[in-house]
Amino acid sequence: FREKRKQMFGQLQQELKDLVDFEGKNRFLTKIEQINSIRVGIVHKLTQRGSLGGLTREARRAKQLYDDAFVIFDQAHDNFRVAFHNYKKDVFELH
Repeated sequence: FREKRKQMFGQLQQELKDLVDFEGKNRFLTKIEQINSIRVGIVHKLTQRGSLGGLTREARRAKQLYDDAFVIFDQAHDNFRVAFHNYKKDVFELH
């Protein structure tokens, strides 16, 4: 596979929706969509803030969502690792 150029969050999200399936995928996508929504809100309202209170709340919420998403990712990663543990890179011999 050739190396891809850096992609925007939405592009990576769409690839995940289209290309791979795993247990918890919909919950994972929901969590990352919520994180992205917070990110967009922070970026677009940063200069309008009168205090850091709202930013602190949003950052804590994003951190909790990230932690939740990581648990789902970690489980999926473990499942993939177990499923493909005998697969050897670039080996095309049939036994």
